[in-house]
Order: sequence, then structure tokens, then C-alpha cells
Amino acid sequence: MYSFIDSSRSKYMIQPQLRSGQTSNWIEVTMHIDSVSEANCLRMEDFIKIQNRPDLKKTRAILKAYNGERVFSKGEIYLDIQIGGKITRAKFLVIDDAPSSLLSGKMCEELELLSIKRGLFVNSVSNVKGLTKDDILQEHNDVFTGLWYIGNYKIELTDRSSTETRCA
Repeated sequence: MYSFIDSSRSKYMIQPQLRSGQTSNWIEVTMHIDSVSEANCLRMEDFIKIQNRPDLKKTRAILKAYNGERVFSKGEIYLDIQIGGKITRAKFLVIDDAPSSLLSGKMCEELELLSIKRGLFVNSVSNVKGLTKDDILQEHNDVFTGLWYIGNYKIELTDRSSTETRCA
């Protein structure tokens, strides 16, 4: 397995091996790791190198580039992918004129190339000294308008009220 950083674009690249099935030979393909992508994409130039490849199947997948432009695929294909001794089968969308083949974050996790920590990120607000109940009511008046009741709950501010936000 080879991995490197392209210093001009800071892209992480790998070189896994691909094949269409057990009767074909492995080919090495340079791929861009994209942890945000939900699809594995294969350049047409890489696709045509695969021996005994089946015909492309039509796909309903809608791809969008980072700039929001739609990217049209020629079709989809299932291939064996091997890297670091791990082999799995994956769906690839074949793209004409793609700058590089691309491996999705989900596939990278499955191949144990990376792990993605998923979680909820909230900007925390620290305690601001000197705010009184009236200051909070005035500054956040839009939050404290209405009947002061939500279902069986009544909103009340105590003298100890603060602007600190905590996540459970």
C-alpha cells in the first residue's frame, strides 16, 4: 500500500488494486481518499484498464461536485477492491473526464484505512459575568415571548440563570 500527500493540493491518495471478479487480474489504481464523499467514483481511464469487465449498469445516483455542479456518471459497476491484505466488493460510479478516481469515507472505513469520528459539535458559550435576569430577558427577548408555557412546562428564570450552554 502506498499513501502520500500531494503537497500542491493536500489530497490524500492511495493505490488499491481492483478487479472485476475472480477470473480477472488485479490492476493498481491511484485514488483520492474523500471522507466526505458518499460514492466511490472511477475515472473512465481506470475503468477501461480492467480485464473481463461487465457492462456498465444504469444508475439513478445523482452526483454533485463541491461547487454544486451536477456530475453525470456513465453507469455503475461492482468491483473487488484490495488494499493492505483486505478485500471487499464495492460499487463504483464511472465518470468521464474525472480528475481522479475517488474512494468514499465509508469504503475507507470498511477497508480500515481511516476511522471517522461522528458526533454532534456544538459551540459552547462560557459564563459571562455581570449579566442579570433582566439583561438576559432583554438580550434574548425573542426566546422569552408568548404565553410562557410549553405543554405542561412553564419557563421561569431564576436569579442564578446564566448564559452557559452545556451538552449532555
